[in-house]
Amino acid sequence: MVRFSIQRCTQFRESFVSAFAHLGSKSWYPGHMYKGVLQMQAKLAVVDCILEVHDARISFDFKFIFYLFIYCKASIKGGVNKVVPTAIDLIKNSENYNRENSRNFSLMVIGIPNVGKSSLINRLRNIHLNRKKASAVGATPGITKSVKIICDDPSIYLFDTPGVVEPSIKNMEVGLKLALCRNLKDNLVGEELMADYLLYWLNKHKNFTYVKHFDLPEVTDDIRVVLFYIAKNQNLVKKIRNAEGTVQQYPDILTSAMHFITAFRDGKFGKILLDIDHLD
Repeated sequence: MVRFSIQRCTQFRESFVSAFAHLGSKSWYPGHMYKGVLQMQAKLAVVDCILEVHDARISFDFKFIFYLFIYCKASIKGGVNKVVPTAIDLIKNSENYNRENSRNFSLMVIGIPNVGKSSLINRLRNIHLNRKKASAVGATPGITKSVKIICDDPSIYLFDTPGVVEPSIKNMEVGLKLALCRNLKDNLVGEELMADYLLYWLNKHKNFTYVKHFDLPEVTDDIRVVLFYIAKNQNLVKKIRNAEGTVQQYPDILTSAMHFITAFRDGKFGKILLDIDHLD
């Protein structure tokens, strides 16, 4: 029999404080990201416009002079038809554009890992070339790099780039938001820590949908309570054999944390903008 010990929490945290040094100290900035930055720098001279893909749940500031922001993860259907025409208009109206009657354009798509660059490229090719698929799409940050044509008339070439992030993330909450949106690998940050921050964020913004979704008795600010109830209600247990050879059962907190995070990623808590405080 698995025993669950629950303690009631009566007030919410005013700020999220946690030991987070391991995010900056772990080697999560792989070599392909550094190579990707060098590749992008080498191609900038021949690029007419940069398509910067953002996750609609989080936002970051980049320093490119001439770019077009595209927000994914909310809906890629709505404004995607306007991407190519808007890019061409921006290029032709730029003070730096001096090629008369040019029918060739070069674009570069950039963004953090797993932000939706390949999905955008596939959608653009489907619209303008009637080709359904060009780039492999996955849920794990990886490598995508090549030159693709996305339109025949006018001829538009697109430089696809690997997802890159800053080599060091000093702000704890930025790193946690990246991880929650799958832009950093979960195991490099820690699933329990991610779940704890998600709970803090939901309570801070009075989003208590997690209570009904996971059949909790009440709102809580203690992630241990949430994870214990998830494990209890979904029978998530792990068996551990002690030194005497006796097998004991414990709540599977790690799996419970992943269930909590997955619910956010699947939209079970509604449409969420993690950077909403920046709009105040």
